[in-house]
Amino acid sequence: MHLTANDYLAFLKALREGLLLDAISIGLLLTDHTASIPMVYSPILSGIGGGAALGEDWHYGFGLWHECRSATFNCAPGSRVSSPGALGTYPFWDRSKGYTGIVVRAGDFGTLTTGIEIERSVRSSVEQWAACQ
Repeated sequence: MHLTANDYLAFLKALREGLLLDAISIGLLLTDHTASIPMVYSPILSGIGGGAALGEDWHYGFGLWHECRSATFNCAPGSRVSSPGALGTYPFWDRSKGYTGIVVRAGDFGTLTTGIEIERSVRSSVEQWAACQ
C-alpha cells in the first residue's frame, strides 16, 4: 500500500473524530487484548531485525499498540496508541491530550524505534502547541 503522510494524517484525524468507526468498534479497537496473555515477542521490547529496542512493555489492541514507557506494563490502556512501522514511520494518537500525529520516514528494516525517538525528542513542544489549539 502506498499513501502520503497527509493521507495517513487525514485517516488518524477521522479516526479521532469518530468518523470511521462507531463507539462499539472504537471500544474494541482500544481494548487491551493482551492484558491477560503473556507476550511472547514484542518488537518494542526486544527489537526487530537486529534493530534497537526500547525495552518498554507495550500491550496490543486491534492493529495498534498501547504505549507504556515502562519495562512492565503499568499504564492505562488506550491513553496513547500507535502503530510504528518496521522502517521507522510512527503514526500515533495521544488520546489523553487529544491530538494525532505521524513521523514519516523510510529507513532501513529494523529502524522501528527511530520514528518513536524522533517524536519523543519534540514531544514537549508538540504538547505545548496542542494545548493552545
